[in-house]
This record gives sequence, C-alpha cells and structure tokens, in this order.
Amino acid sequence: MDAVNVVFGASYVAMGLLLIIICIPLLRDAIGPNPWYGVRLPKSFASPEVWYEVNRYGAKQVILWSLPILLLGIICFFLPLKQNQTLAMLLAIAPLVLLVVPAVKIFRFIKSR
Repeated sequence: MDAVNVVFGASYVAMGLLLIIICIPLLRDAIGPNPWYGVRLPKSFASPEVWYEVNRYGAKQVILWSLPILLLGIICFFLPLKQNQTLAMLLAIAPLVLLVVPAVKIFRFIKSR
C-alpha cells in the first residue's frame, strides 16, 4: 500500500463517516429551521413540518449515498492506484458523482411538495 492508497482511502472513509454523522441529527428531527444546517431551500422553510419532512428525506438520501463512498474508501486501500492513473482519476470524481444523486433526489422531493 502506498501513499496514494492511503490518501484516497482515508479521505473517502472520513468523508463517508462525516456525512453520516452530520445527517443523524437531521434524521432525528433534532435540528429546527435555521440558515446554516440542513436542506435550506426556500420551500423547506414553508413551515416547521415541511422543514422536518424535507430534512428527514434529505438525511436518508445522503446517508444512503454516503455508504458507497465509505465502501469505496475501504476498497481504495487495496487497489493499484499508483500504477493505474486512469483508475485514480475515475476514483477522484466518484464522490462528487455519488453526491449528485441525493441532491437531485432532494430537489425532486421538494418540487413534488
């Protein structure tokens, strides 16, 4: 295992865990409407009920899509990234792609309300 594996693996494991930890209070309705934390779109501020519903849904989606990032981080420790630059480049954008999916799902959910 070389430094590239450690950087990718540790970064993705940390990112996945951090996203999950950040979402737990939103999933438990522990964070009320505020301008800093949660899904802060105009429709989510319509009422406290809408805020909690949207943020529960958003937290579930982000947690669900953080699991592949976490798994990818574990896998990165064992892949030949230094020898395969194409694979390393694909892995470099993978978390961004994996986080676009929950963002789109959250926007669609809010739009359907």
